[in-house]
Amino acid sequence: MASGPLAGRYGFEVRWSVFPDLILGQGEAKFSQLDETYELRMDASAKLAVPSINWKGSFAARGEGRMGEGRPLRFERRSTRPEIETAVVVQWSGEGEPPTTDTYVWPAGYTVRRDPVDPSQITDVVDPLTFMATILRRVERTNGQSCDVTMNTWDGSRLARISIQTAETVLAARTDCRVVYEDIQGLRADSPWRAEEQRTTRILRFVRKGLRWEPQFLRIEGTFLGYNSTFTTSITPLDR
Repeated sequence: MASGPLAGRYGFEVRWSVFPDLILGQGEAKFSQLDETYELRMDASAKLAVPSINWKGSFAARGEGRMGEGRPLRFERRSTRPEIETAVVVQWSGEGEPPTTDTYVWPAGYTVRRDPVDPSQITDVVDPLTFMATILRRVERTNGQSCDVTMNTWDGSRLARISIQTAETVLAARTDCRVVYEDIQGLRADSPWRAEEQRTTRILRFVRKGLRWEPQFLRIEGTFLGYNSTFTTSITPLDR
């Protein structure tokens, strides 16, 4: 397995400012490069009594080309909660062609109310994991001077146009990137973020460790269930 400058394993933990000592979610992400094919994987879980959250998910992407520069071929995500299990597979067949999406839901007939998605707009999209690698590639290529990336992402349910904007840099040491949702379709009707999805402040920080640029945290600030909240996802390299 070829490593390359972006390959690696990362662990992450999510904490909510309302319960700062409680780990709300945790997981692991792995980026791999094999010749001219990249593979990305993330496994995560979240559990909380109030509000009631009990969820596990896995995400996997495969694409052709160099990580952060190539194009996706397949994206799969699986989600498990006590009352429902879902699996979604998105596949790309050719350059510029719209992807196909297959969905499995258990129990059969279970429906999740979502905002409608215009199928004609699901073109020139990438999966969320490929998008993450593109951001890291941008930071690495500019030595932390820029993380400016704008792309349309599709995970099989949600279509979003996401802009990553350079917010603040410390030369060759740190880069803060603002994450902006310009448009989003397919949001769950019962999502607690509905009113705040596009106005929520998200900051993704990268730091330089030796010759590498690595993500350090994602901080989300907004109103959640009536609370002024901060969610911080701390990110830790696992193989160095």
